[in-house]
Amino acid sequence: MERANEEPDFPELPFRGYLVEWLLEVGPVMQGGMGPVALSHLEIQAWAANIGLTFEDNEAQWLQKMSAVYAGELSESSGTDTPQPFRE
Repeated sequence: MERANEEPDFPELPFRGYLVEWLLEVGPVMQGGMGPVALSHLEIQAWAANIGLTFEDNEAQWLQKMSAVYAGELSESSGTDTPQPFRE
């Protein structure tokens, strides 16, 4: 079980791991009427414009999908007893 101020041990992400850093920098979710929701494409576009980032390939789509999964995990998790969403 993780403690409140401890960094979790994340797995290495050899393929486009920088997208996780971007997701955590931009949000990774927005507040909706009933709780956290996925970032919109407009929100992602505004963040990229503010920092001078130009997306390549489908990076913006990846960020939006990652945000949707993150928001889903937040709404389904039951707190500190929820298992990590990756395998070691």
